[in-house]
Amino acid sequence: MNEVKVKRKSPWRLVAGAVMALSAAAIVGQGVLASLNATAFNTVAENVNSGDLKLSLANNGVGFSQNINNLAPGDVVNRYVTLKNDGSLDGINLSLKTTATGTPTLLSDAVNGSTNQALRLTVSSCTVAWDPTTGTCTGGTTNS
Repeated sequence: MNEVKVKRKSPWRLVAGAVMALSAAAIVGQGVLASLNATAFNTVAENVNSGDLKLSLANNGVGFSQNINNLAPGDVVNRYVTLKNDGSLDGINLSLKTTATGTPTLLSDAVNGSTNQALRLTVSSCTVAWDPTTGTCTGGTTNS
C-alpha cells in the first residue's frame, strides 16, 4: 500500500495570521473610536434671527390703479406711487412685472419683436416723495 504523506502546516503560520487579523481589527477599532469621540463646539455663539419684509404700495396722486387710455406713439404718462417697507428686513433687488391685458401689442409687437414700437417702462426712485403735479423730485433719483 502506498502511504500518503500529509504535510502539516506550521503552527507559526496560524499564529501569524491571527496576529495580522487582530492588528487589522485594532486599527479599524481605533478609527471608529476616534470618529465616535470627535467633539465639535462653537467658541463664539452666533444668534439666529428672523424678520419680515412687509411692502405697502400707495398711490401718490394718480397711481397704478388708474387706467391709461388712448395712448399714441410718443406719449409719456407718469404714475407716482409710494412703496414703503414696514418690515424689519431690507428689500434688496426688488423687481416690477408687467403683464398684457386687453391689447397685447402694447407690450410686444408681433411684427417687429418686443423692442420696437412697444411700451417702454422706466422705474425711477426718489429719496423723498415725488411731486405728482410737476413730476419733480427734490431729492436724489435713480432709474432702473
